Amino acid sequence: MYKTGRFGLPGIALLLASASTACSQGITVTPAEPWVVAGQTVQYSARVTGLTGNGVTWYAAGVKGGSSKAGTISASGLYTAPSTPPAQNPVTIKAASVANTGISGSAYAYIIQYGPNITSVSPNQPSSVPPASLRPVTKGAPRAQLFV
Repeated sequence: MYKTGRFGLPGIALLLASASTACSQGITVTPAEPWVVAGQTVQYSARVTGLTGNGVTWYAAGVKGGSSKAGTISASGLYTAPSTPPAQNPVTIKAASVANTGISGSAYAYIIQYGPNITSVSPNQPSSVPPASLRPVTKGAPRAQLFV
């Protein structure tokens, strides 16, 4: 026969169920570590678990909505990188629960400068080989050609 008093088996089961619920609360922010070209955007999303509401507030570098130096982030999680990489790089992106501000999740945005736009290469042909001496030679796969 089981005793069901103040410290009996049902009380322990209730205590364990409450602890399990508290531990499963959290926010997962994705993507976790994207590379973002300066001035471009990336869409973040927040998966809220174990909380009554799914609403989050977005922060970039600790500032709600971000700033011109760290980049801005909209209420929907669209992050716009600053026009130049900030001194504090990567930028921390945080989603904090509206229902419980103590619960949050973070990710990072690595801001990179856009590379040069290559419009031509000079010289266009090797200077030591005249154009007439280039002849196709088939090597490997039937459609592959190697010019020597």
